Amino acid sequence: VNSFTTVIQKPKLPFEWKICDSFKWRAGPRAQHSTGWSSLLVADGKFFYREEMEVPFTLETASSQFFARDAYNGRVLWSIEESKWHGGPRPIAFAKGKLFMPFNEKLVCMDANTGVLLFELIGSGLEKKWALNRLEIVDELVIAQGEVGFRAFSINDGKEQWKINAVSNWLRHQDKLITSNRGVIEARSVKDPTKSIWKVNQIGFKMIGSDK
Repeated sequence: VNSFTTVIQKPKLPFEWKICDSFKWRAGPRAQHSTGWSSLLVADGKFFYREEMEVPFTLETASSQFFARDAYNGRVLWSIEESKWHGGPRPIAFAKGKLFMPFNEKLVCMDANTGVLLFELIGSGLEKKWALNRLEIVDELVIAQGEVGFRAFSINDGKEQWKINAVSNWLRHQDKLITSNRGVIEARSVKDPTKSIWKVNQIGFKMIGSDK
């Protein structure tokens, strides 16, 4: 009876939610007309992002400004203008105080504290010829994915470590690179992806190759 009474007793008044005064800062657009923001990333106490700056906006004359702000108070630490942009994804990655990102049709590495260019990973024509759409840090590598495959570079000096010319999606599992390409799931070593560890045909999940 006591349990039944507890269940049907009149409920208490709803909890009173109070507004949390946690607002720190706000940054509006720098241009008269901004088409939006992209490449947002928070790392090492900083907030990085791009703002499209053109008025009016056209792909032929498109430009953007890349900002680094103090994540706590919103103060602009540095900014740099980008004059060449042909649309599409603008991924960025952070590791060891460095920013890896597409900039003026190149894949570059910048000092995250100052915005100074440290080195180039991929030369001119990046977005037209290779169509970069993903960047990810894996151990000491930055892996770049484009429409024609993958390329891995050292985060220390930007030298290319390996390349895979294949159109596929991928994910990392421990020390393996798992790719999916034309119905075949394949596991490769992150350090040496030219060697296949195993392959599985997605149709019927049939093992079609293994190094064991």
